[in-house]
Amino acid sequence: MRARLKLALAMAIFFAVKFLGAQVSPPEVIDSLSARWDKVHDCSCTMETFTYAGKKSEHQILDYWFVRPKWIYMKVTGGRGKGSRVLYNPETNRVRVRAGGIFGAIPLTFSPEDKKVQSIRGHKIYNNHIGYMIFRWKYYLKNCRISVSDLDSVIVLEAVGADTSMFHGAYREILAIDKKSFFPVYFEQYDITGNLIHRVIMSDIKINQGVSPQDLERKFNG
Repeated sequence: MRARLKLALAMAIFFAVKFLGAQVSPPEVIDSLSARWDKVHDCSCTMETFTYAGKKSEHQILDYWFVRPKWIYMKVTGGRGKGSRVLYNPETNRVRVRAGGIFGAIPLTFSPEDKKVQSIRGHKIYNNHIGYMIFRWKYYLKNCRISVSDLDSVIVLEAVGADTSMFHGAYREILAIDKKSFFPVYFEQYDITGNLIHRVIMSDIKINQGVSPQDLERKFNG
């Protein structure tokens, strides 16, 4: 009887530890995020960004939309460039821009490599999506020290020791993933000296609304 009880207790502890370990294992968190992203056809959110480069700083609030394979539309609703609209077309690999106000009547077209359509740290629009975030974290898993915290509503990952030439000077990154939606809601990056260089906050996230590239074209032209 005692032997059976000991065996049952040992099995319970084994499965509990295994389950809890799965909850807080960084590779499995990223694998789960990747599996979640694979099921997303389109998504939208309010995105607030803070970017720092030396003495320069940039703050924007964006109405952000993504449609596969990599259509990206953003309207600046606050901060630098308020009122402007941007549309990235992956088929032509071109960025179209409408400035805010009367200057937006005629759209301009740029290569995504043009600094005019990059952040002050050189972030490119075609990397502004969760798939690229997953790519970044898969690099971190192989090359950085990773810690994880399983909190009430979010899972928080921290990576330290990145090659600063890889991701616009980022040496350390913190990522928060909402447990309910298993979507990122926040991340921030620091340089090797500990200075904050980039922060993104995502809210009002909506997934798979049936949005098409044509819908993004209409938003851009509307």
